[in-house]
Amino acid sequence: MHILIFTDLDDTLFQSARRAPPQTDWQPLAFLKGGEPICWGSPKQLAFMQWLRAGGAQLVPVTARNLDAFSRVTIDRDGLAVIDFGAVILEADGQPDETWLAQSKEKAHASAPALQQWLDFLQWVNAAMNADVSARLVGDFGALFYVAAKSATHRTDWVQTLAVHCREALRAGALPPMVLHCNGNNLALLPPWLDKSHAVRYILARCKNECGEEEKVLSIGLGDSLTDVPFLRTCDWRMMPGGSQIDAALVRVVERGEGCDE
Repeated sequence: MHILIFTDLDDTLFQSARRAPPQTDWQPLAFLKGGEPICWGSPKQLAFMQWLRAGGAQLVPVTARNLDAFSRVTIDRDGLAVIDFGAVILEADGQPDETWLAQSKEKAHASAPALQQWLDFLQWVNAAMNADVSARLVGDFGALFYVAAKSATHRTDWVQTLAVHCREALRAGALPPMVLHCNGNNLALLPPWLDKSHAVRYILARCKNECGEEEKVLSIGLGDSLTDVPFLRTCDWRMMPGGSQIDAALVRVVERGEGCDE
């Protein structure tokens, strides 16, 4: 049985100091460009990663990070990786899957004007709020894939307010359609074609073709954000950290009585 574990990184396999201040026995796993640690794995998270790999499963990171940010993550992997919210699939040697990249570049070219409009909008709202939320276009290999924004001082209230303005603009049809992702200090606007789930399905189809039989491939998905749900749903099993955005959403559903058994 070929077991694939598709996993988000930030706040799933490890976490930032913003979410939980690191303790002395925590291991730094992701770093800023200057080399300073920014994310750590707790003993429980490190044991969890070791357990995941103990049975010979293939760990496939599935992250919003671009190539530069992903290169500063130090978890063990021995195969594929999905970066840029699914726009790029990296092979085991670190090179992109050229077929997938060409497809993403074509779509990115078409969505570039819409991304610029949203970037201008975010910068305008940020200036009007007199906030410190910085917005930028994120991409790789000569293509821009999505807009990301965060507060330099971790003012999540400013980020959340910015998200409210984005939702209002989307409902009013004032700007091109985008998928809004907002979790803590991170806000992203994704063109409709960009989704981690598309890349995960592509990898699963490729793996099943190589194995020659669908039943020989077992997939497990791990994620913390609501935007991870689509790729989790492509997997045979789904997992999330306690206290995550997905976990909180499920709790709200159950408390409203919407999760009752039929």
